[in-house]
Amino acid sequence: MTGVDPPTPSEKVALVGYAYLSVDSKSRVTIPARWREPGMTLLYGFPHPKDPTLRLIPPDYWKELQRKIDASSAMTEEARAGLKEQLFGSFVVCPLDSQGRVLLAKDLPEKYRKAGDVVLVADSNRISMWRVADWEARKEQQREDFVHHVVQFGL
Repeated sequence: MTGVDPPTPSEKVALVGYAYLSVDSKSRVTIPARWREPGMTLLYGFPHPKDPTLRLIPPDYWKELQRKIDASSAMTEEARAGLKEQLFGSFVVCPLDSQGRVLLAKDLPEKYRKAGDVVLVADSNRISMWRVADWEARKEQQREDFVHHVVQFGL
């Protein structure tokens, strides 16, 4: 996926597409320029509790997520407090350097930090980092549903 210019300061980044990359020996992976907001210095890392993926959340979506949870009427105050403790307690700040490499913090499980091939998948407001084999298995597992929904939405 090339040929897309990085956003200008006045543009909102569209998190779409995927990129096959590698985690280096220093536990860094480069976030494609087309997904980086101008001036972005960090992402929030979150090991997904169900899927074998590391979610990388941009600061804008982090704030939106906090607002959604705080405003939710679908849960009690006790449930909301418990969710926030578990969820936000699981997030780790992952700094970005000037070359767009995100450092996968030592607080993350080693399976996400070790060197090797990964796929970064953007889905409108976050980035999911998968090991290649896990991503390929996931795509195959969801193939029928994906085709059904593409047809359903007339794409």
